[in-house]
Amino acid sequence: MAAGIAIGYFSPAVPALITGLSVGTPSIPTAIGLILMMYPPLAKVKYEELSKVFQNTKVPGLSLVRNWIAGQVLMFALAIIFLWDQPLFMYGLILVGITRCVQ
Repeated sequence: MAAGIAIGYFSPAVPALITGLSVGTPSIPTAIGLILMMYPPLAKVKYEELSKVFQNTKVPGLSLVRNWIAGQVLMFALAIIFLWDQPLFMYGLILVGITRCVQ
């Protein structure tokens, strides 16, 4: 991160060059970086054992309920209770609640 900040600070042409490397709205360097960042954890998944996970429906079901219902309800409730007078912070907390990879 420090190297990226330094490059952007000392060489202002680099951010413009990277911005130019996009197709529509997605940035090609950002897409490549995300793939490189996500590959190591995904490569360690033992896909041949994935069927064992779904043999016991309690674990995936509990995970789905916790991740897709309880998290959103909790963040929404926290936003309403504590940030009712600050709508921008309230919206931000609700957005964090609906974003699964952030929690």
